[in-house]
Amino acid sequence: MEKQKKMTSSPSPDTDLSAASRHASEMVLKLAGILHQTTGAPNLTKKTPFRQLQALLIISEHGPMTVGDLGKVMNLAPSTGSELAARLVNAGFACRGFGGDDRRQCFLRLTGQGKREAQKYKRTVRLAMKQKMSALDTADRKEFLESLEKIVYLLETSR
Repeated sequence: MEKQKKMTSSPSPDTDLSAASRHASEMVLKLAGILHQTTGAPNLTKKTPFRQLQALLIISEHGPMTVGDLGKVMNLAPSTGSELAARLVNAGFACRGFGGDDRRQCFLRLTGQGKREAQKYKRTVRLAMKQKMSALDTADRKEFLESLEKIVYLLETSR
């Protein structure tokens, strides 16, 4: 793959853990920002804040969940999770309901509007990734996907 921009130099494998983790965190934050800007997300998030889109995607993937469980998945303080849930409900993206016999547990479920917004965002990201990945040959695409899978695995298993 022809390099169009100079790659950021990464610490060598024998670099101390602090330098390597600092560099990795910078790259993850940079990646999140780039993905957000290049996927058309700013156009969607003018109406829907990014944090709400994240919550919609999580509920879409996991199904109905308690506010506490959503907060845990998103690594939010309980009060922040409650505020986010209220915003989702007020925007018409989710509704609250009770599960089973235990009326103490309140679940968030996506409404039709919430499902449509989540699907719209997924489609936008998918199309943007297709466009970006079209610049890669088959071998580079495979390496790119394997690297993403490793990153996701590392981050998910280290929670």
